Amino acid sequence: MTAMHTDRSPVLVALQRADARMQRDGQDPTPRDVIEAFAQAAQAQMATPRPAAGEASLGEGEESRAELERLRRAYDELEDQLVRVTQDRDQVRTRNATLRRAADRAASWWDAAKDLNRLWHAEEALREEAVARLEADRDERQERIVALATQVSELTAEQDELRDENAALADELAQVRRELEAATADTARHRHFYPWPDPSRPPEPCDCGATYPRDRVRRDDPRPEPEEMWDRIRDELAGWA
Repeated sequence: MTAMHTDRSPVLVALQRADARMQRDGQDPTPRDVIEAFAQAAQAQMATPRPAAGEASLGEGEESRAELERLRRAYDELEDQLVRVTQDRDQVRTRNATLRRAADRAASWWDAAKDLNRLWHAEEALREEAVARLEADRDERQERIVALATQVSELTAEQDELRDENAALADELAQVRRELEAATADTARHRHFYPWPDPSRPPEPCDCGATYPRDRVRRDDPRPEPEEMWDRIRDELAGWA
C-alpha cells in the first residue's frame, strides 16, 4: 500500500475521482483505507504476466484490446462495489440515526415512566391520607351516634314519665270536670232563696246553708212603701236630736 501511495496507480486515481464525483452529488466521502483496499485488489487483478516482446504474435493487438476490456470491466465492477459500499455505509448511518432516535424516545419514555411512578406514589400517599381521614370521621360519627342513642334513650324515658304524668293529670282533669259538671247540675236544679225579714239587716242564709250573695231574696212580709220608709227614717233622725 505504501507503493500505491507513492506511485499513484491509475486504479487509485480513478477510485479517488469517483469518490470526488459522489461527494459533489451530496454523498459522504469514502474512507481512505476503503479506497486503497479496492485499489490494491484491482491492482492484483491487473498484475498478470505479459508475453515477451520477441514472442509477440499477430494476435497481440486483440489480446491488448481484450486486456483493456477486462480492465475496464474490473474498473466498472470496482466502481459499482464502491457505490454499494457507500450505499451500505449510508444505510448503516441511517439505521444508526434511527437507533439513536429510538434510544432518545426510549429515554423519554423512561423519564415519563419515572414521572408517572412518582405521581402514582404521590397519589397513593394522598389516597392513604384520605382513607385515614375517612376512618377518623367514621369513628367520630360512630361516637356521635352512640351519644345520640344515649340521649334518645334518656329522652324516651323522660317522654314515658311525662306521658304517665299527663295520663295522671288527664285523670285528675276528668275527675275535676266530672265534679264540676255535677256541681253545675246541682246548681241548675237548686236555686237559693235568702229570707230578708228585716231590711236593715243582711238577708238570712238559704235553707241549704249557703250565705247571701246577690241573688233572689224571699221576703216574709211585703216590701214597705217609699213614704213609710221616709217616715221611719225621720223618726230615727228625730231620736238622734
